[in-house]
Amino acid sequence: EDIVAKFEYTAPAGYTSASYAFTYQGEPTETKTATITEGKNTIEFAEANPARIGETIIVSLTLTGEGKEPVTDTYEFSVADYLKTLLTAAPSTFKEIKTQEQYVAMRTLAANLVNYSAKTQEYIGLEDTSSALLTTETVKGFVGDEQPADTDLAVGGEPTESDKYGFIGANLLLDGRVSVCFYFVAESKENLSLEIAFAVGSTATLTNIEEATEIAVKEGVTAYKAVLEGVSAIDMDKTFTAKLLSNGTAVGKEVTYSVKSYAHAMLSSKNDSMKSLALALYNYGVSAKSYVEAMEVTGTDVRLPETKTIDVTDDKYPASFVAEKAFSWAAVEGQSYAHSLVADGNGYMYTLTYNSMAVNASGDSNPDTSGDYYNTYRIVKLDMTGKVIGYTKTFVGAQYNGGYYWGGVEYFIPLWVKGGYVYSYNGDGKTVRIATTDITAKGVDYEVVDAIQFGTIEPKNVKAVVYNATQQKYAVYTLQTLYIFDETNLTEATRQQSVGINMVRMGGNDNNLYFVESTDNVYAPNITVYDWTGVKGTGIFISNKESLKNVKIQGITEYNGVVYYQLIGWSGGVNAVYKSDCSAAKKYDLNDYGLGKYLLNCDFETTASSLTNGWTKDGGSYIYNAIEKNGWVYEYRSCLVRFNPTDKTTVKSNLVVKKFDDENVAMFTYGDKVFVYDITNKVWKSLPLLFNADATATTEESLPIELGAYASSFRNIYVFEDTGNVAVFTGSKIVLLDSTGAEKAMYAVSTSDVSRMGGGKGGYIYYTTNAQGTKNPTVVVIDTKNGRRTTLTLPNVSQNPSNSKISSIFELNGTLCYSLFKWDGTTDSSNIQCVNLSNLKYAAPHKETEELTNAN
Repeated sequence: EDIVAKFEYTAPAGYTSASYAFTYQGEPTETKTATITEGKNTIEFAEANPARIGETIIVSLTLTGEGKEPVTDTYEFSVADYLKTLLTAAPSTFKEIKTQEQYVAMRTLAANLVNYSAKTQEYIGLEDTSSALLTTETVKGFVGDEQPADTDLAVGGEPTESDKYGFIGANLLLDGRVSVCFYFVAESKENLSLEIAFAVGSTATLTNIEEATEIAVKEGVTAYKAVLEGVSAIDMDKTFTAKLLSNGTAVGKEVTYSVKSYAHAMLSSKNDSMKSLALALYNYGVSAKSYVEAMEVTGTDVRLPETKTIDVTDDKYPASFVAEKAFSWAAVEGQSYAHSLVADGNGYMYTLTYNSMAVNASGDSNPDTSGDYYNTYRIVKLDMTGKVIGYTKTFVGAQYNGGYYWGGVEYFIPLWVKGGYVYSYNGDGKTVRIATTDITAKGVDYEVVDAIQFGTIEPKNVKAVVYNATQQKYAVYTLQTLYIFDETNLTEATRQQSVGINMVRMGGNDNNLYFVESTDNVYAPNITVYDWTGVKGTGIFISNKESLKNVKIQGITEYNGVVYYQLIGWSGGVNAVYKSDCSAAKKYDLNDYGLGKYLLNCDFETTASSLTNGWTKDGGSYIYNAIEKNGWVYEYRSCLVRFNPTDKTTVKSNLVVKKFDDENVAMFTYGDKVFVYDITNKVWKSLPLLFNADATATTEESLPIELGAYASSFRNIYVFEDTGNVAVFTGSKIVLLDSTGAEKAMYAVSTSDVSRMGGGKGGYIYYTTNAQGTKNPTVVVIDTKNGRRTTLTLPNVSQNPSNSKISSIFELNGTLCYSLFKWDGTTDSSNIQCVNLSNLKYAAPHKETEELTNAN
């Protein structure tokens, strides 16, 4: 009946009464009181206007109890923000959503409510601020355009001259809720009532009858009206019958009506905005009914894609920025290797400096002992230029589980700022804290207080913490898992999300959380961004003009739109902080989400001059397949190797799965592993993404993906980890499977025995057609979201094209790469050729994507 905002709160023991008031459109409501019980309670605001869903609703709440100090809190909410979440968040965000049908029905309802709001704004002359919530083509596609084919209106004949009672008609009133106004004539409203009979069998009696002075009628009778308040959205397609009662006896003729009747009548309206509003209202009702029906379906849970939306829109493109050194700083009293980095919002940042290793929480040193161990640290305060303001006395940090790592380089230890204090954990599992304003000299003392406990997570397993002062939330990272906790309830996480990145450092601000992989020789971070509901968003690619070795990223934070990350080095003692202003205007980075879209919307003429950053391996080492993950290229030559395109180094494993040279090797990456199919033994094997030299593979009993009917008929596989979809190339066709292994789409392709398929983030498939013996081989790009495809001609620099063929195709850092095996008669070689799109000739732009022309 209404757009209702429900606010849930937790009452501590001993509090028995709540008083609350709302502020909406700047106006406070009357204060109400309620009797409450310990635990969860709910209050509702039912006066939200569809035309003003962007208005902030502020609730002020005070709890009281005998002998208790009053507790007061406020909370801000808007319907628009809530609808945005419904339209963009991953299915797993919603605990009651169990099936894909329910997820679609929910988003359809949200989209139609947004459209209803927009059309209401248009009709009453307000600026349309609602349509901006419909951000993608998929979301816009949820907006219904159904038109009622007929009408339920049946007055039964208008009143005649002799009729003393009778209906004139009915109309809708659209304010904060949908109501029906019935117009009728009567001698008098004395003892007069209006009975409404609903299709479901219930009735309602209206006695709130008023004179309708706006209606002109014949002499001797008077026009009256009565309003049926609050027609439920799910009842907008249901009919109801109204009849007049005088002293309880039916008089006059009945009228049958429905919201559908109103929408049907408006189809012939000359007022376009009125017509649009009526249809938007009708489709809102249709979608509400469909949602209720979908939620009544029960059954087993299904695996839903972990993605905001399968659309790729311009604002989802990762931004690309360049880093510069902010400052270097010297070790503090012999302490080296800075761990963690956090800014306080007041122009200072804090880090932990490593001093020595210990074998227990008392700090006893024994550097030859392996296994569980501890490190000693100081908390250091710096200004934004790197000047050391002060630091604390040394304390023993949280315990590290398993393994001996020199200098604590691999060590994770949390450091966070909240309410004027900087916090960490010590070896006893307690919390170390110190006021930020107290760190003004060397060797300042700190406090040790009871541990801040997050759920059942042991402090030693907490790797990073970020506090959100605006939302009063904590983000807690344990190995590969993100938890979100409300400050008012640290016993139960509101969100748990697998991050699935190795060796992660986490930082952030009140808007976003930043995750960056911290592996050896990573000095230019690819940042994965999550919001504070745990939903994965866009990425940030930061390039570094310097080329550094023997370094790791040990901390990341943000201040005034500038991302800072800390590098440590174990060759030359690097302790440096780099920064990148990510508040600047976005640039598109084609490495993530954009490459396929760029190819689909631009025409190119490719030449050898388009090639860049390739690499060659002479001596007949044929590349049977190659794929990319996190900037690494995994090539299957005589065995599986991991290649670093930056410094051209190779790590070779012991994984050998081929029997004959003409056999394809199926490979894919998922999470933190690379999977390779063993042709001889007909089994899948895996290695960690960052496998070491001579690493031995593990045989997998089951896969993290579902191949359905294609579990034994594949040539190439590509996994879209953001949606859960899987592309399978059988050799004669390409099929797209959903996360359950069910077939979503099939693409007929022109192939040969040597055709190969790869994929790209954002739902793009690449496959080669005439892959052998061609001067200019071609690749077809398919957008799996809509089936669009285009063909791109690739350059071939082989001296003898007839003696060469393509064996793989993949994306890497904004380039389209493919492996080319050449046998020129003297020296065989395999090389990776990368097409640099910024060098390609732009020939025929599509109007809607002109902004992508210089995108690299």
